[in-house]
Amino acid sequence: MRSNRARWHPLRQKNVKKKSVKLTWKKVSKATGYEVYRKSSKKGSYKKIATIKKGTTVKYTNKKLKKHKKYTYKVRAYRTVNKKTVKAPSLLRRL
Repeated sequence: MRSNRARWHPLRQKNVKKKSVKLTWKKVSKATGYEVYRKSSKKGSYKKIATIKKGTTVKYTNKKLKKHKKYTYKVRAYRTVNKKTVKAPSLLRRL
């Protein structure tokens, strides 16, 4: 029996501007889209900052960030089948 778990690859980040960051990740096969989450402190909770509704889009630019502040991101794929959404485990990246 085959596993339904998504295969994750490293989430990459690249500073685009002083107050923004570009996140990229590998495409997950059969994903309907992705959710991007961010937290800005170690004890804080993650907040969803974007929903990417195209499964072929594998990048997101987060703008208006504060200088000298660390952010942690996670991206998770989802798939919609018969009006039901199944979400994959998330992938973390600290900046």
